[in-house]
Amino acid sequence: MRMMYAFLSVLLGFALVYGAYRWRVRDGAFTKTHTIDVSGDRVRIEVRDTMLGRAQGLSGRTSESLGEDDGMLFVFASSSDYGFWMKDMLFEIDIIWIGEEKVAEEKWDDAGSGVTTKMKIVSISENAAPEPEKSLMSLTIYHPAAPVAYVLEVHAGTAARNGWKAGDEVKF
Repeated sequence: MRMMYAFLSVLLGFALVYGAYRWRVRDGAFTKTHTIDVSGDRVRIEVRDTMLGRAQGLSGRTSESLGEDDGMLFVFASSSDYGFWMKDMLFEIDIIWIGEEKVAEEKWDDAGSGVTTKMKIVSISENAAPEPEKSLMSLTIYHPAAPVAYVLEVHAGTAARNGWKAGDEVKF
């Protein structure tokens, strides 16, 4: 009987710690933040580079939880045609699809010529709106015009306000 109480105590303790951890993650307490440059505009970003973080994204958050010049950057291990939806979203966003472009450049040192990777906006899905009336299977799925390794979500209208367009450079 004592063994069962000890087991239940450990299980309850684990559940409380895990619940507190999940609550803190959801509220952004363990969020990695950085600043990037999108076509000359500085954007403070929260980075989502894990499967769980990418799945959660901005879902369930209010527009006030994301500053006017803030965004969320989704980082993937390789370039692909990733689809994004507005499941559990509470506000409209612009989805900035960012791809890698290999650029050959001449170097004027002993290293000779080389290849540099530059990040460029591939396409923009502007004013993606929540669809609370739709079922899970009927939600709109947004895709980039070409494979991407990064996706930036910002408030709707940010891309137009800043004049961002396909081909603009993104610096990390």
